[in-house]
Amino acid sequence: MKTPSSIQVIKADYLDGYRLRVTFNDGKVNDIDFSDIVNHLKGYYSKYQKPVNFKKFKVDEGNVVWGSDWDLIFPVHQLYKNHLTKN
Repeated sequence: MKTPSSIQVIKADYLDGYRLRVTFNDGKVNDIDFSDIVNHLKGYYSKYQKPVNFKKFKVDEGNVVWGSDWDLIFPVHQLYKNHLTKN
């Protein structure tokens, strides 16, 4: 499946655990489980393992981000395909 280059996140809602429902500007909606990534965060970023911190995401400039300086961000094409990979 090819991801449109102009795809953006327009909305994200918390579901449970480390799952969000993400809505894209073309109408597609994915329920995305971030647990495989979040459970392996280390150091400074491990704070997002706490549900209270994980829930502090926002949609900014077409991305889902955590932290005022975009501490945590995932490529939009991975969100769109609902396939997150570890870097």
